[in-house]
Amino acid sequence: MTLAQILTAVQGNTTRTDKDAVARIGVTLALERICARHAFRSLVVTDDLTVVASGDTVSLPVERARIIRAYWINGTQSWPILVKPREWVLRRVPDNTVQSASYPHWGYLEGNALRVTPPSVNDGVVRVTYQQIPLMTEDSDENPIKLTNEAVISFATSWVYKSLAMREDSLFWEQNGERALYDAVNADTDNSVIDFGMDMQGVDNTPFIEAWQDPFAGHSRSW
Repeated sequence: MTLAQILTAVQGNTTRTDKDAVARIGVTLALERICARHAFRSLVVTDDLTVVASGDTVSLPVERARIIRAYWINGTQSWPILVKPREWVLRRVPDNTVQSASYPHWGYLEGNALRVTPPSVNDGVVRVTYQQIPLMTEDSDENPIKLTNEAVISFATSWVYKSLAMREDSLFWEQNGERALYDAVNADTDNSVIDFGMDMQGVDNTPFIEAWQDPFAGHSRSW
């Protein structure tokens, strides 16, 4: 649904045509709430971020809800960067400037950046997978989060009623939004194509793939 269609639905729920600005704020807050609850697949993107030689800082996209994983890419070589709490890294590497340049293996989040250690010995790429925070500002903007239209409408309706101090109506629509969001999260995580069957102990049923065919061999993670 477009933003215009969502606002029309909110007006239908509240019978108020004078609360358009409040409803728009409600839509923004609804999208943020939904992103905070679950990393929907439709919002997960991967970017290659450049690190210069001797560099240890990777600037991250601003409009993000969470970082999911990070890999170091060096030509045909690649491996995951182990992102740990800042204090964990600093206890082991108090001063990154005295570290000999090599290939980054550890990292920690600091503000809008990923700090890696040791510093990169040459120009390289950190491949970051993260969840975007969507924005709907124009009436023609589509809701990019699949199956969440009812949740967005309900949360925005609740916000309008909250602005009017109509607490019972606000609570009703908030609860309706929670039910709709619960169903959307279940649908996003439930893919019948994924085999969750357990392997017998001591038996490896994973198809053999030559290492040169898979740059992430040994470090793969299903999404």
